[in-house]
Amino acid sequence: MQNFKEKFLSSENFQLAWERVAAKNGCAGVDRETVAHFAKNADAYLSQLRRSLASGNYQPMPLRQLFIPKKAGGWRELGVPTVRDRIVQHALLNILHPLLEPQFESCSFAYRPGRSHLMAVRQIAQWRDHGLFRCKNSCDLFDADGGI
Repeated sequence: MQNFKEKFLSSENFQLAWERVAAKNGCAGVDRETVAHFAKNADAYLSQLRRSLASGNYQPMPLRQLFIPKKAGGWRELGVPTVRDRIVQHALLNILHPLLEPQFESCSFAYRPGRSHLMAVRQIAQWRDHGLFRCKNSCDLFDADGGI
């Protein structure tokens, strides 16, 4: 476990995490700190972040709530973490992904890099076409007023 903690808290890991967050250039979280602002003093901020985590004093911030328009109308709610929280998330992902990815089944598609819901649908269609899987479709249709 000590090795995991050392890898997680290493300056190399946090530098890589910061580079991934910076490359995406996402919007600010509830603290309104932008990627550009963090970049101005990134080395000091990364050190401070690592110390806070190592001491157990790190507290993630609430998500910033945003609404973006959907193409078909309506709104999609987004929860945006702060730049610092995104760095911590990426630092953890850098360590956990190589450990956990080999344990997933090849037929698992959800929340995995390089895989999508469309790939899952194609896989199911392939199984169906080879007689390995039978599909039964059903759905419930309703509107907001309770009509069918």
